[in-house]
Amino acid sequence: MLRFECDYGEGAAPAVLELMQKTNFDQTPGYGEDSYCAAAADKIRALCDAPDAAVHFFVGATQANLTVIDAALKPWQGVLCADSGHIHVHETGAVEATGHKCLALPNKNGKITARQIRHAVEEHRANASHEHEVQPGMVYISNPTEVGTLYTKAELTDISAACYELGLYLFVDGARMAYGLMSEANDLTLQDYAALCDVFYLGGTKCGADGRRGVGCASGNLELNEVGDLLLGHGESSWRACLQSIFTQAPEKPSSPIRDLPEVPS
Repeated sequence: MLRFECDYGEGAAPAVLELMQKTNFDQTPGYGEDSYCAAAADKIRALCDAPDAAVHFFVGATQANLTVIDAALKPWQGVLCADSGHIHVHETGAVEATGHKCLALPNKNGKITARQIRHAVEEHRANASHEHEVQPGMVYISNPTEVGTLYTKAELTDISAACYELGLYLFVDGARMAYGLMSEANDLTLQDYAALCDVFYLGGTKCGADGRRGVGCASGNLELNEVGDLLLGHGESSWRACLQSIFTQAPEKPSSPIRDLPEVPS
């Protein structure tokens, strides 16, 4: 029987299971500090053409979302997202349980635009009582979106430029990014994500892996420690502490892009 209501009910790919069986009795350090995780992180950095990026592994998308958002934002800040966004409607308040409000914007086919982001931030700043309201500190998008649509390179470039201009972090939920990368309609690469986003992740559960997410912090957009100094540690609290150290040491977001954005044909 084929079931189509959920794309993560499938088992792992045979090749993945075969390799897991071959290494089953290898004794390694736990908590992401083993040679296999190090090799995987190196491969991710190479594919992203981001040799200084920090790469961390999580056991699921919700854990990745709440840890990154909580690490990045100050206590009074929230995250702009589509009103159909996963963190807003499908993760049982996990992000808001950390104290950071999801600031939902009306979606069009699952997407939000740079214009909406600018309007939301400018409206907040123009409000005479803005100090009493949740301050936008990050933009969260999913690609592919929750309804299966794709952001184009031009759209992501515009959103990235708006985030830099407004001093917001840009975080891309890539739980289904593998689908998007292989779509004939896609014009984005992993290198584009690394260049345009502060943080993104590449999900494995929905494309044959055994339930892991790789979270990458693009070093061109954040001043990171050397990767060797950023250990996963023991448990989610340590993941959060590692990412917190990244964002804490990063400078305030500038009023202009800190790296040249790719040229997009008009």
